Amino acid sequence: MSVSFVGFPARGGLAGEAPTIPVLFKRSAGFGLLELVLLLCVAAVLVTLMGRGLLYYEERAERAAVELLLEQMRKGLQIQMTELIFSNRQAQVAELEKTNPMKWLEVPPANYAGDYPAKPRSGKWYYEPQQHQIVYVPDNNAYLKAGEATLKELRFAVVVPMLSDPATGGKTPSGVGLKPLRPYQWF
Repeated sequence: MSVSFVGFPARGGLAGEAPTIPVLFKRSAGFGLLELVLLLCVAAVLVTLMGRGLLYYEERAERAAVELLLEQMRKGLQIQMTELIFSNRQAQVAELEKTNPMKWLEVPPANYAGDYPAKPRSGKWYYEPQQHQIVYVPDNNAYLKAGEATLKELRFAVVVPMLSDPATGGKTPSGVGLKPLRPYQWF
């Protein structure tokens, strides 16, 4: 008598023995060494890709935070200039170039560290009183470039452009802003 299973013909041994089915794959319990190595390789590639993406988005978020704070400082300076002009103190507007723009924010950011130290820490804002500059030391600067060089810090100065006033013969402020002292491109 011949019995076949799943398309395989039964093979009989000696007379009276039960037929045997050929075993194509012998499966052991657990992972084999090859499977474990492949799993570790795939996991390493995924972690590397996720890490790079995470650093990219972390730097983009840092850039957005820097740009937002710069805009807040510009608005604070504009409000201060408007206040000086409306209180008939136009002569004091030019003095804004020598003030710390953080002074005009309602609340300084948590990463404002005060005067510029000998060894600045990354991710912090500083004010350099001798040169009247606001300085940001980036935490991530892989995509921050000035020409061919990677920047270690961003420096800004308050500028008050003055126009000649023919009516008075003096100069009148035409605005106030923050100017980067070195042009840069971040992304």
